Amino acid sequence: SGALDDVADFTSGGIFTEQGLLKPVITAEGMPSIPRETIADLMAGVARDYRLWITAPFISHGRHYVMLGRSPRALGGDHHEFAIAAVMPLSRLTKLIAEPDTGTNGVVSLMRTDGVAISRAPMTPNAPGRSMTGLALFHEIARGSSSGTYQAVFESDGLRHLASYRVVDGAPLVVNVAPSRYAALAPWRRDLA
Repeated sequence: SGALDDVADFTSGGIFTEQGLLKPVITAEGMPSIPRETIADLMAGVARDYRLWITAPFISHGRHYVMLGRSPRALGGDHHEFAIAAVMPLSRLTKLIAEPDTGTNGVVSLMRTDGVAISRAPMTPNAPGRSMTGLALFHEIARGSSSGTYQAVFESDGLRHLASYRVVDGAPLVVNVAPSRYAALAPWRRDLA
């Protein structure tokens, strides 16, 4: 049933051009309206030949969605005027990144390397699409770092977190895993007792 659930969570998919959907491949009831800026974001991303591009989140019918896309050239073809893409409810992506156990008050985030927040677990209302370029990890990424660890007080909960990030190979994505400092050090404190 898990594989079928994954397919059902893709609302629509197909071949997209700058003008929009060219040829539907998967469609379902309630297909979201895709804003022009999301199509432009998709086309700009796939033109760079990443193995995977995720657009900034958009809202349709009161729900957040993202588009996941690739250019045929990234798959071994020779065209980049169109993209093979799927539309996914952001809630599905959030479930996927929420799987690591980060303990009480832990946070897992998926962001693009340009600083656009894609998803976060636990989700906060202002997270999707927000610019996160002010975070220290993006200064490190700009200097060529592909992974690292840092401490920071998170604005969302006011707690100090021990965070580790990694840039995803072949995609302009960053995964940031940040248990609270208290939760991260709990086993050490138990061992001392």
